[in-house]
Amino acid sequence: MSVSPLRCDACDRECTFDHAGPFPPGQEGSYGVAWQCPSCQRRALDVCSIGPLIPVATTCVNCGGERGAGECPDCGLTEVQVRAVFGIDGAITVERAIADAQRGLLRRALAHCNWLLARAPSTELAWRLKGEICQQLGFHTATARMLLHAAEVANAPVLLFSAALSLQELGRNTEAVAVYRELLAWAPEAPNAPLAWSNLGNALSALGRRDEADRAHARALAREPAHSTIAFNYVHHLQQGERWLESLGILEHALRFATDASTRVAFLFSLSRAHAELENGASALDAADAAVALDEHSIGARFMRGRALCLLGRLHEGMAEMQHVLALDPGNRDAANAVRILERAGVTATMPS
Repeated sequence: MSVSPLRCDACDRECTFDHAGPFPPGQEGSYGVAWQCPSCQRRALDVCSIGPLIPVATTCVNCGGERGAGECPDCGLTEVQVRAVFGIDGAITVERAIADAQRGLLRRALAHCNWLLARAPSTELAWRLKGEICQQLGFHTATARMLLHAAEVANAPVLLFSAALSLQELGRNTEAVAVYRELLAWAPEAPNAPLAWSNLGNALSALGRRDEADRAHARALAREPAHSTIAFNYVHHLQQGERWLESLGILEHALRFATDASTRVAFLFSLSRAHAELENGASALDAADAAVALDEHSIGARFMRGRALCLLGRLHEGMAEMQHVLALDPGNRDAANAVRILERAGVTATMPS
């Protein structure tokens, strides 16, 4: 049950955590934890129950059923047996559960959180850890239900952020909007409030409420002008609406703060695209060149470089760049379509060097 690392049957060595996910797929009641032997590389799967979502004093920590004084009527374990299985003693803490989760001992970490929450339901950190594990497993229905409850009982509005995020993952954007607004009204100065404004903008945009989304994104960026995710969300919203000119200012602003290479490549790609849509080939090429200089294997940057070259009438160079994209990504439909258009225009196809 992932309460301790699995051992390899062949090597008798302790395995290391590989990954976890829903098992079987398409449900939220159980998950699989994959372990790998460091010697022979064999993998093993440990299937676990998610356990109780909202534990109370009478909840069986193992299965989530309602227990009496003796055995749990659902799983058959007594409280003494449950404590022995999960290593529950007087010294358990959320910090220990976090360390267990990082080692892949998800079932043990969840059991320790549930034990603590059944006795102290206002333990915010335990709810946060449970929410993070459930979200990482893709159990978004469970996460939203659990954290909406937890925010109230723990008087912790920040938990609403993760609940709303899971609602967005489920496509339940109307509910997500309501939860983000509840968070922002309850705790307008919360540390995650700027990102909540940004995510609110995303949810409103998905609902077609673009004017409201504009205001939410602008407010988020005003609160955190150097936050790359907030800037990227705003740009995505503007470019979805083909508001290319408006997006230029946000992108140029964001690039002044972005230092991470992959983040800069993403912004430069969007900047090149905006310039290309505005038929400004020279600026589109400058941005694409800057992105390629940071990551010569970036498919998006290479594609935009080819597009910019074509805008400037440098068709043979544009063809070579599109060929380069297809060498990196043979299934790239945009590059394949560009090559067909160039071939119909009489441009000779040349393989990239």
